[in-house]
Amino acid sequence: SQEVRLGSGDSSEAYQWAFGGYYANRSTDSVAGSLYPAGLFHPQLGFIQGPVPDYTTSMLSDEDTALFWESSFNLENDLTLTAGLRYQNSDRSINRSSSSSSLGSSNDWDDVLPKLGATYSLSETDTIFASAAEGFQSGGFNFYDGTPESAQFDSAESWNYEIGWASSWNEDRTHTRIAVFYSDFENYQVYRLNPVNPTQAYMVNAEEATSYGVEIEAETEVAETLMLSAALGLVNAEFDNYTDSVLRGALGPMAADYEFSGNDINFVPEYTANVAAHIKLPWNLFMLWEVQGIGNYWLDEANTAEQDSFALVNGRLSYKRENWELFVYGRNLSDEGYSNNALDLRYTDYSNPAAPRTAGMVLHMPGWPRTFGAGLKASF
Repeated sequence: SQEVRLGSGDSSEAYQWAFGGYYANRSTDSVAGSLYPAGLFHPQLGFIQGPVPDYTTSMLSDEDTALFWESSFNLENDLTLTAGLRYQNSDRSINRSSSSSSLGSSNDWDDVLPKLGATYSLSETDTIFASAAEGFQSGGFNFYDGTPESAQFDSAESWNYEIGWASSWNEDRTHTRIAVFYSDFENYQVYRLNPVNPTQAYMVNAEEATSYGVEIEAETEVAETLMLSAALGLVNAEFDNYTDSVLRGALGPMAADYEFSGNDINFVPEYTANVAAHIKLPWNLFMLWEVQGIGNYWLDEANTAEQDSFALVNGRLSYKRENWELFVYGRNLSDEGYSNNALDLRYTDYSNPAAPRTAGMVLHMPGWPRTFGAGLKASF
């Protein structure tokens, strides 16, 4: 991928502008398979008479091109107006074959995305701001070995609104920010496990969804070598209109749990919190210690499998020069166990879907354990 950006050079000028382009090209190969033993009941094949291999090979190509422009104008009455426009085109193609079917298809999605914003300085230390912007996520194809109709998912669009207040304190050593937001989604993209074969997953569109919440941030310079920061986010996210057509097609119209309208959006925590210490050391060394708190969230759209709140401890040590940085990091240093996906495999009595489901299990996919790594960043 590559992004090229040109902008106004003098930041003191009232009019600021930026113009640029973006290009990315990615290819992904995937092989997934299962061996069903004799006597197993398969939702599509019935009782299996002998060992049956089931595998899928897929080749997916993605190409994204975008042009963008953004300008801001600072008026003499402390009001700054911002406007932007982005055009994005995304091409997707897939070649997929399995033991039972094959598929070759391509499509492209594009959109023009406007952005409007305004900031007003109440004083030298206080500013209020507001913005409205359209968001876009390209459609694409699933590796999942389903029907040609279920192989493709549509692009997602959203309108995102934000209004807030920012302030500085303590001789500009402390900064605070609070904002409320609202997002309205169309064709929201949901990533879910395949109930017929949990080794596979696919993307499906929820027709309508909304989210809203509040974000609070603060940072303070305790000393020349120590900066403390904290953040809290509260969010409510809900599927307004969502029927999983892929799941219904796989399990049939009598199957339960393909209607998710009114449920909370999975993987969206009730809250997120962050406390961090940024430490400047001698010899151009910088250290970061961070504790992340993640609130309860649902692991599935049916809201039957829930991840309890948990905390992660992260650390980072970096060596910085003028235009490059070498760093090492550790994530989840306490090796906290948590789930980042789940599939409800409990038996459902389709004659009475509301009856308690006591037989079977909920299959949980674990999140990242304690992880260490290193990297190099450079800017030109």
